[in-house]
Amino acid sequence: MVGHSAPTPDELPSATIKVINMNIRVELFCITALLAVTSPARADLLANNFWVNSTFESGSTLNQTNGTPSNWIRGGDDTNIDQVITDKSVSPSHSLAVIDTDDFFGEWYSDVTLSGNATNGDTLNIQWYEMWNLPDGPGPGIEMRLTVQFLDTTNGIVGEIHFVTPSTTNASPGWMGTIANSTFTKRNGTATVPLGAVTMRCSLVSGGNPDVTGVMVIDDLSVAVIPVATVVPPTILAGNFFPNPTFEVGVNMDNPTNAAPAGNWIRGGSDPKVNLVITNNSVSPTHSLALLDNSNGYGEWYNFLTLSGVAENDVLDVQFFQLYSTTNGSMRLSFAFIDSMGFTRANTDFNAPTNGSGGQSPGWLGSIAASPFERVSGRLLVPAETVKLRVNFASGGAESVMGIMVIDDLSVRLSKPNITVFGPQPGGFNLTCDSAPTKTYTVQFAAALGSPTVWTSLVTGLASGGLTTSYLDTAIHAGKAGLYQVIQE
Repeated sequence: MVGHSAPTPDELPSATIKVINMNIRVELFCITALLAVTSPARADLLANNFWVNSTFESGSTLNQTNGTPSNWIRGGDDTNIDQVITDKSVSPSHSLAVIDTDDFFGEWYSDVTLSGNATNGDTLNIQWYEMWNLPDGPGPGIEMRLTVQFLDTTNGIVGEIHFVTPSTTNASPGWMGTIANSTFTKRNGTATVPLGAVTMRCSLVSGGNPDVTGVMVIDDLSVAVIPVATVVPPTILAGNFFPNPTFEVGVNMDNPTNAAPAGNWIRGGSDPKVNLVITNNSVSPTHSLALLDNSNGYGEWYNFLTLSGVAENDVLDVQFFQLYSTTNGSMRLSFAFIDSMGFTRANTDFNAPTNGSGGQSPGWLGSIAASPFERVSGRLLVPAETVKLRVNFASGGAESVMGIMVIDDLSVRLSKPNITVFGPQPGGFNLTCDSAPTKTYTVQFAAALGSPTVWTSLVTGLASGGLTTSYLDTAIHAGKAGLYQVIQE
């Protein structure tokens, strides 16, 4: 055999060169087209997501509207409302929908165990994509929702939060008349795992009111624990059980209008744009909750906290820091005790200003950034049948109220017997302390601090006088100094 070297391009006829170049272009084009066709949409899920079947791609007969995604169950009084659709999705080809055309309601729900995923007190980031259209809206009660519930070992509900469609518009951003032509909107919320919770449930519900008609579609639902700093600033009450008291934990926290603070805070009111998270002034460290109302509507942050270890006739200490400047009336932070039927058993308003005619907080210097906070505290008596504490941060009162109110470092605890009054009285020394009805107390005395301090009980079983209790120490103690402490029995 005789070997021959391949000709160089310069040695080939020009026609041959053109054919070779053309073939190369065709082959490259075909490869590019193949890559574009086979590349699937990627799921947008949270890092460390623990939700099951987040993209609704696992299940049976999913290309039919009556298909069933794994780990999801149909509910409601008309399960035909609960559909799996392929008209539009975030990834790759299926999404979950409630399509309601009658006077009934439908519901999809899914349970995931918290064991190995999250524990009591953890704050969860919940993320999903949604689109919706409610032709009967907008208006109060015309809504669909994604609901998150926490269940105990008996499947009893120990915590619940509703992420509803806004009452101020009848369609999601990007709605273009049909599901197929419309775009999804990304949404985040937060929830705190309550004491006793062992299971988390997510539900897609077509009401609210069973008369509501329309459509709501979700995709790429994911849930992950938000890491939380363990350092508690000294501005938070010792023994605080209110979640996320400094408003530092949440999602999109540097975005004033879209931030979702952890601890079950939800935007409400007739103008939710009033409700902000701000960074231009705070007590600790960088975020605070705000109302900026320049409209004829009102805004409101609200929060429902299931109470555990709190009983009738207990007293709660509340403390927060505020600054404000209002006209035409007061803004407020309100605390209400709610029973198992959702009725209010007692309510306390902390109005700003307290006179209701408008004004500024002490030291107001014309702007949020330049003005100091003031500390506000109070004590709340827990009424019978209470199961939840509702906290409302609202820009009215009347919808005519305008201005600014900011709060930070909100803490709540079971009240402790703090000594508030002490002084000599005829026959001895009198001391008065905060107390709770139905409780009894021990009063102790020590001559000096030591290691250890030697405490002597002056009285035990001292009956409460209500929200305050007094004791007259008639004993004669050696020396001219001493220490007292009061212990709730």
